[in-house]
Amino acid sequence: MAVTSELLKRILFFLIGLILIALGISVTIIADFGCGGWDATNIALVRHFGLSVGTWLNIWAFVYLLVACMIERKRYRIECMATSLIIGAGVDLFNYLLRFAVFEEAWLKPLVFILGTIIISLGAGFYLVSKLPPNPTDYMMMCIKEHFHLSITFAKTLVEAIGIVLALLLGGPVGIGTFLMIVIFGPCIDFFYQIAEHFYQRLSRA
Repeated sequence: MAVTSELLKRILFFLIGLILIALGISVTIIADFGCGGWDATNIALVRHFGLSVGTWLNIWAFVYLLVACMIERKRYRIECMATSLIIGAGVDLFNYLLRFAVFEEAWLKPLVFILGTIIISLGAGFYLVSKLPPNPTDYMMMCIKEHFHLSITFAKTLVEAIGIVLALLLGGPVGIGTFLMIVIFGPCIDFFYQIAEHFYQRLSRA
C-alpha cells in the first residue's frame, strides 16, 4: 500500500509539473516578449508548414531522443515521449484557450513573460521531483553533458543556442525574453525544485 501511495504522489507531481510547463510556455508565447529558442522554432515551423506548436514539439522530441540514443549507443528511450506528448497536448490546449489574450501595452509584455517563466520553472520543479521519465530535451542535454564531459549549464546553453539559431533562420519570435531565459532558467528551476522537494517530503511524512 505504501508503494502504491508513493507512486501516486509521484504521478501527481509529474502531471502537475507538465501541465504547468505547458501553461507557462503558452503564457510566454502570448507575452510577445520572446520565448524559448525551441518554442520560437516551433512557432516559425507552424507559420511555414502548418500543424501545431505541440505537434512540432513532439516531432523535435523524437529527434532529441534519436540523438541521445546515438550518443549513448543504448536503446531508444520511448517512455520519455509520454512526457513530451502531455506537454505538447497541453501547449496546444492552452494556446487555444489563451488565443484572444493580446497585450498591446509595452510594459505588460515583460511582466507576462516573467509570469510565464515562473510558471514553467515551478512546473519543472514539480516534474523533476517525481523522478519519472524526463523531458526529451532534458534527457538529450544530460547525454551531451555526460558524453562530452560538460557542465549542465554549458550543455543547457548549447541546446538552447541551437534552438535560437534555428528560430532566427526560420524567422521565429526571438526577442529579449529568449536570451533572458538562458540566464534565469537555471536558478529559477533550482529554486522551485527545492520548494517542490520540501512540499513532497512534507506530504510523505503526513
